[in-house]
Amino acid sequence: MMCTANDVASDDWIQLFEVMISSTRCLNPECDHRATPRFIVSCQTKLERHYIPIRDTLSKIGGSDSKALETWHRFAESVGISESLLLAKWIREVQCCNPHCTDRAATKKQGKLLKCAQCQSVYYHGRTCQRAYVISPCLLHHI
Repeated sequence: MMCTANDVASDDWIQLFEVMISSTRCLNPECDHRATPRFIVSCQTKLERHYIPIRDTLSKIGGSDSKALETWHRFAESVGISESLLLAKWIREVQCCNPHCTDRAATKKQGKLLKCAQCQSVYYHGRTCQRAYVISPCLLHHI
């Protein structure tokens, strides 16, 4: 059985992430609760595909100014994850730049991406993926 946010009071989740944020920012080398570099890299790797869907869900549930959403952003930032950092990574690694893409890894192996004809800097699977997410400054991405 999967645990969901509804199973536990949201304050408990917020408190958990506050503790994790604190551990990632701890500079005391003697602290038993200080996040190790290995922990931070693991968080980056695991959060990469979940960051945007969780952000969007929290925004829908509590609005853009909710405490849970603000805490989620702070936690992600504390381990080096943000939409702009992910976009830069996807461009650098020639991956689909639609943050809701569920086929990013498979497409990277197959090499079937199309470059935006206007900005020449972002990639998408095709028109459907491109239209699902248009980024600025290139407001009209054309493949």
